Amino acid sequence: MNERWHRAWRWGVDRRVRWGVGAALLIVVLVQVGGGGVLDLLGTADLRIALPAISGLVAVHLLGAATWRLLQSRVSGWAPSWPATIRTYYVAQGIGGLTPANLGSDVYRVAAVRGQLPWSDAALPIVLQRVVSSAALAMLGVVGLTLLPARMPAGVWMAGSVAIVLVVAAAAISLARRQAVSVRAAANGVGMWSVTLASGFGLSLVFHAVSLALGLAIVASIGPVAALLPILGALAVARLSLLVPLTPSGLGVQEGLLAVLFIGIGQPADLAIAASLLARLSLLVTTLIGALLLVSRRSTPFAPSRPPAGGDVLPG
Repeated sequence: MNERWHRAWRWGVDRRVRWGVGAALLIVVLVQVGGGGVLDLLGTADLRIALPAISGLVAVHLLGAATWRLLQSRVSGWAPSWPATIRTYYVAQGIGGLTPANLGSDVYRVAAVRGQLPWSDAALPIVLQRVVSSAALAMLGVVGLTLLPARMPAGVWMAGSVAIVLVVAAAAISLARRQAVSVRAAANGVGMWSVTLASGFGLSLVFHAVSLALGLAIVASIGPVAALLPILGALAVARLSLLVPLTPSGLGVQEGLLAVLFIGIGQPADLAIAASLLARLSLLVTTLIGALLLVSRRSTPFAPSRPPAGGDVLPG
């Protein structure tokens, strides 16, 4: 009992520290760029553009839910019903948005399906989703770097390149570990693995691309978008901060990086901060939806859906 209490206390302290670090970084960024200018820009936002974009950032998680369900069905031959999938995924996102690198989402989903599947079958689809999502995000980050002007400070290029390399390396290591463990899958189900990972990667790529487009719309709702492609590139590179397990949802890190990138492409830093803060409203809405779904029913009604036909289940 004392050990459990000690672990819970350490987890709570760690969470508060990370939130404190994120809040401190955000305050530093606001002080550097001038909080008054950011508030003025937020006050002039065109809600006809901003509100649909924020709603889109909330709704785009349906793509994430579809990706998880696809991988779950291909790995285990079982998948929750669509209502249970969506409900569980939004609850998980609400929890994950409060934890570094969205890890809380992974833990919740594994726990939610543990009553239906062995631990490995519950965890593997989530690991695969993180791998393909990281790879898709890294790919968009590479494209984003090419959209930035050559006059960007060398430090920005170096930081962006290192971040992308780390993301790709992490994805490769995770996939290699799985392949090493599942020799039979590697020997007998290479084609099925390829199709599954390609499908998950495609959906993840659409998810991040749509999110970037909606982020661009939020920027446009605040100020004129004179440099469309460089701004889109800056958003793509800054989005890599979501994978940095330092603060919840990259709080403070993303704002600071985006401000530096905007300055490098000749855009106001306060525009970057205002757009980032406005986009974070979608996180609050998603968290609220997840909380409401969590308290509305104590258990998730996982009704088995029809498994994939015959050879569709991944071996291993």
